[in-house]
Amino acid sequence: MKRFALRFAALFSFALLLVFTACDSSRSGEVGALEPEIDSIFRAFNGPDLPGAAVAVWKDGQLAFSKGYGSANLEYDIPVTPDETIFHVASVSKQFTVFAIMLLEAEGKLSLEPLR
Repeated sequence: MKRFALRFAALFSFALLLVFTACDSSRSGEVGALEPEIDSIFRAFNGPDLPGAAVAVWKDGQLAFSKGYGSANLEYDIPVTPDETIFHVASVSKQFTVFAIMLLEAEGKLSLEPLR
């Protein structure tokens, strides 16, 4: 089970990166037009017997897209919903924090170099 959790976390992180890339590269400005792309990325998570994910895309301070994929509870077949599902992330959130820091560094908004 631990190996599955690690693979899931790695795949989810990669899928999240793809969503950020797709949203950033959108020229049309319409996030709704990205729904088929987002659906194709999360197709691997969208089944009643698979751990799921909730996806939200914010644009210009407004919620532009939200959707749930897969199950929030595998034992009881409870689906993920963007409004009601609570995720207990515990230590899983560390890689997302690092990812956000690396994005900020890539944008030049912070530096990982020590001050002199």
